[in-house]
Parts: sequence; structure tokens; C-alpha cells
Amino acid sequence: RDWSVTGVQTCALPIYITYANQLLLAAASRLSQLGQPELANFVIEEGNLTQSPPADAATVEQTGLETYQLLALARLFIELEQRQQALALLDKSVLTMQPSPEFPLELIYNQIEAAVLYQQIGSNQADALWEKATASVQQLSDPQMVASAQGALVRGYAQQTKFEQAHALAKSIENTNERQTAHRAIATAYAKAGMVDDAKRLVQSMGDPQVTRVEIMRAYLDTEQYAQAQQMAQQPEDRKSVV
Repeated sequence: RDWSVTGVQTCALPIYITYANQLLLAAASRLSQLGQPELANFVIEEGNLTQSPPADAATVEQTGLETYQLLALARLFIELEQRQQALALLDKSVLTMQPSPEFPLELIYNQIEAAVLYQQIGSNQADALWEKATASVQQLSDPQMVASAQGALVRGYAQQTKFEQAHALAKSIENTNERQTAHRAIATAYAKAGMVDDAKRLVQSMGDPQVTRVEIMRAYLDTEQYAQAQQMAQQPEDRKSVV
């Protein structure tokens, strides 16, 4: 996901969390993607992935990785169509979220991820997390961090087809590169949602749409919209004003 916590931020954490659990999570997720839900559940159970790490002398970094693991597990349970397990993990993850002085964006990324996952399972907790993420962005002072956080929010909104909010926020991003990246995310989300005309209009309104065109074609292919992908590939470039 675009707003994920990077491995660089967690490399100093205990090895039993950073390596063993993350490798098991990756294996279970891959098994789920390959259509092997029984094996994925076996890895989760045998790896005790739903158990919390020891709480004694937990640092902010350890708590941050626990949040990451809970969100990753919730996402996996959603893939496995185990809604109640996912909901319980999401509720638990929210309780572990806390600001990190060293990585101020981490809290916002986690709040966005939780909001997206809550929305995927139809929980009304999603709205509260969107509000918390927005409030967290407003507390940032560094302009580049603000732009990055706003871009992450736009991607989250677009992923959940909240296009009105995504457009409004994208237009307010002052950093040109972040603003264009945000609009590309919206265009790609349009394509995945089958909103062909909206995707085309947004691509055509961008100053240099080639990168966006490639991303949209990839989105069409990923969602088996092959006719739309071919049509986009054959569409002549149309350079207009920058969004």
C-alpha cells in the first residue's frame, strides 16, 4: 500500500517480530492470493500470528510494529472472508496507535489503512478513522510532510471510491509533484471502478499524462477490463494544462 510503514523504520526492532512474523504473514498472504485459504489459515494458526508480542518494556517502535502486524492480519482476514476476525483485529490495532516523534507520518498512514479496511467490511468505524487521519494531517507543520500525508489521504479516498473527497483534497495540495501523483491515483481508481470516461477526462487534463496512461492501462488489465486497456493504448496523447 502506498502509505505503508517501510522496513527501514522497523529494522531495529526485535528479530522475532521483524523477521519471523513478517515472513509468516507474507507466506500466508501469498497462499491466500494463490487460492489456498486452508493453508493460509494453517500458517496463521501455527505461527501464532494473532497473539500480541510481550508487553513488558514495549517501546514506541515495538508498539508501531504491533500496529502494522495487526493491520496486515486484518487485511489478510478480509481476503479470507473472515469478517469478524478482521473487525476484532482492527479494533485492537486502533488501540495500539500512537504518535512517533521519529516518524510523524506513521500514525497517519496507520489511520488511513484502518479506515480503508473498516470501510471494506462495512463498519461505521471508518468515518471516525478518516476524521482522525485528517486531524493528524492538520497537526503537521513541515510542508513536505503535509503534502505527503495529504497524498496518502487522497489515495485512501480514491481506493474506496470517495472521489469527491479525493478531488477536493488533491486540488489543495501545494506541492506540484504530490498533487499530480494524487491525481494519477484518482485516475487509476476511476479505471479500476470501471468509470472509463472519468479516467479519460482526468488523464487528458494533465500536463504530462503518459505515466498516468500506463498506470490506468495496468489497472484495466488487473481488473480484466481488456477492451478498455486496448482503447487507452490506442488513444492519442493530448497534452493540456497541468492539473
